[in-house]
Amino acid sequence: VLAKALPDDIRPKALEALTAASEWQKKTDVADAVDALEDLAIDLCGIKIHKVDKKREKIILKEYRTEMFDMLNVEGQPVTSVIAIAVPLLYSMTKQIMVTLPGKVLAFAVSNLQKSLGPQEEGEEAEGRSRFDVIESLHKQTVGYIQHTSRNKDSGGSEAVELEQQVEACAAEARELISKMYQECEQSRKL
Repeated sequence: VLAKALPDDIRPKALEALTAASEWQKKTDVADAVDALEDLAIDLCGIKIHKVDKKREKIILKEYRTEMFDMLNVEGQPVTSVIAIAVPLLYSMTKQIMVTLPGKVLAFAVSNLQKSLGPQEEGEEAEGRSRFDVIESLHKQTVGYIQHTSRNKDSGGSEAVELEQQVEACAAEARELISKMYQECEQSRKL
């Protein structure tokens, strides 16, 4: 319906794109689908899609990782922002991708880090907690704190202070863990 509302000069190509898209679903080779999409983009828009420069991609990812790591260690930031910075940083270190995550998908994103954070190494964590356990605990503590403070806006009572201290303790542990991982990541990239 939307394609038919387009101007006459691009309508046929837009309809062709929709037909091609339905055919791409049947293809099992992603490379074929990408090639077809590139050809269609040139025909439809007159825009050539440039190939990804792997060297430039690595540089951008490293800059992103450094920026996120610096943000994680800023003094005086709200305690609830640590998890929002930590998870994208962990994705960039473990999966070599850049992500922006709204708060509602953080739980899903954290659960997807379980395999990437790997099993616990000997002597890695105090209290015998795995890397994933540290991040998951930070997320749960942060969510609990946010829920409590949003429900009890008027009461700045001792429970809110206690929850905030728990989140701060988890955040400190997560920062320490991520700092170690960041240093390891940077060392392995130099080799």
